[in-house]
Amino acid sequence: MQGFPGEGFKITCTSADKRGRFTQFYTLEITPKTWEKELSEARTFCFFRGDRIPDQERPDQGRSLENAVIIRDDAV
Repeated sequence: MQGFPGEGFKITCTSADKRGRFTQFYTLEITPKTWEKELSEARTFCFFRGDRIPDQERPDQGRSLENAVIIRDDAV
């Protein structure tokens, strides 16, 4: 993560798995309106690992299979 001076608050992020599949890029100027419309209902995503179930890692943080997007091999 890096911070740069500027007017307002803007986020830009890129995510991809190790093989470059499921690559996503997103940028947004954060305002009350864009927060409500674009980010307030965002979901957590993770890459499935056979040795553990995502909702058992940190249940105290509200993670569950009901509110996450899980990527396993070529399936979402």
